[in-house]
This record gives sequence, structure tokens and C-alpha cells, in this order.
Amino acid sequence: DLTTYSIMANGYYDFLLDWEVHPYVGAGVGLDILDGDSFSAGGVTVGGKDGVEVGYQLAAGLAWEFSPTMVVSLDYRYHASSDDDLVFHTVQGGLRYNF
Repeated sequence: DLTTYSIMANGYYDFLLDWEVHPYVGAGVGLDILDGDSFSAGGVTVGGKDGVEVGYQLAAGLAWEFSPTMVVSLDYRYHASSDDDLVFHTVQGGLRYNF
């Protein structure tokens, strides 16, 4: 069982084209806090992983501004730890309110 907490600072760039849907890209860096137990599979025991590592992520997505204050987004994120033994691929949707 592996539990991971990530604290990230991210930056995004929106490509403001004359389209209703705007593509964007992003990148971030931060800390991954790991708490893992060892486990056995097929007669092989794999050691747990505990500690703090530098993490980074890259993102790309689409945002649809369907009103002056509301945006729906869909993005993909690649998140990895500094020694690249911990990698996540995430697709997520979002709803933003601009004020």
C-alpha cells in the first residue's frame, strides 16, 4: 500500500485563439511525500518507500468558456518523482468560476 501526498506550484499558459475552446499547457514542481509498506507478489518481496522527493508535472488541456464567468476544462497531467520511480498519468475535468 502506497500513500502519496503532493504539494505543487503550477504555472499555466492559455492559448487565447478565436475559438470557443482554448488549449493550454502547464508545468509544476513541488514535493511528493511518500508512505509505503513492503508487499509480496509471486514470491518476491518489494520494499516500501518512505520519505520526501522532488516531484514535477506537465499538463495540457482544453478549456471552454461557456459564459463570461464559467469555464469547463479537461486536461491530462504527467506527474513524476525526481528519481522517476513514481509516475502518475491523470485525466481530469474541472469547472472554474471567474470573478
